[in-house]
Amino acid sequence: MILALMASWASNIVDVKGAFLQGKFEGRAEPVYFKVPEGFEGFYPKNVVLMLLRTIYGLSEAAIAFWKEILKAFKSMKFKRSTADPCMYYKWTRIPNHLAILD
Repeated sequence: MILALMASWASNIVDVKGAFLQGKFEGRAEPVYFKVPEGFEGFYPKNVVLMLLRTIYGLSEAAIAFWKEILKAFKSMKFKRSTADPCMYYKWTRIPNHLAILD
C-alpha cells in the first residue's frame, strides 16, 4: 500500500469472503468430525456426525490451507514472487508498462 501511495498508483482492496473455507486438508493424520449444525437437523438422520472435507474458521490448518490455495492461483495467473518482499507477487500485463501487484 505504501508503494502505491508513494507512486500515486490506482489500487483496489479485495476481501476474500469465506477465505478459510477454501482450503483443503493435506497431511492431516485423523479426520475432523462435528455435530450437525443447529437448524440442519431435519436434513440428517438422528445420531449422525459429519466429516469435514475442507477447512473452516477456527481450525489451526485453515489459514495455511487458504494460503496454499491462493499461491496456486497466483502461479496459474503467472504472478512472480518478489525477492524484496516475499509476500508480494507481481506481473507485467499485456498493456504496455502496466504492472499488477498482489500484496
